[in-house]
Amino acid sequence: MRVMVGGPGCGKTTYCERQLADGRFGTRLSLYRERAVLGRHEHDQAATPAAVAMVRAIAGALLAGEREVIIDATATTAAERGTWLALARQPAAVPVAVIVRAPLAVALARNANRARPVPEPVVREFWHRVHALTLLALLAEGFRAVTEVDTTPTTTPEVC
Repeated sequence: MRVMVGGPGCGKTTYCERQLADGRFGTRLSLYRERAVLGRHEHDQAATPAAVAMVRAIAGALLAGEREVIIDATATTAAERGTWLALARQPAAVPVAVIVRAPLAVALARNANRARPVPEPVVREFWHRVHALTLLALLAEGFRAVTEVDTTPTTTPEVC
């Protein structure tokens, strides 16, 4: 079981989609997608409790069937990560935190290009939470392994 940890615009979903295309991760469960289904849109925070319940139920069933699951959510606080770690009680579930990092300027630019951008102060706050995370802190929370991914673009736009 992998839990994505990263703020809006850092590249969590894009990274997941690339890994899924390679057949590496299993089933991706997304809070954004479930909020869009259960609420008015993917950022509808009023729909978050129902979306979390739905993702937990689906993830629990998949893990009980010994399927690999990836939780695509920000998970920038210990409480949020604890929600997903509780699922790791399934015998086949090995909780792995995947920290997705990108420079703040990159996350802000990606977010600004969304159809429904997350408010900039939220992007900044979440980015700082993730920036402060350490491998030891995540292991102490109960993750058995931690992977870090840098989604900084490898090419820079040409300046004319």
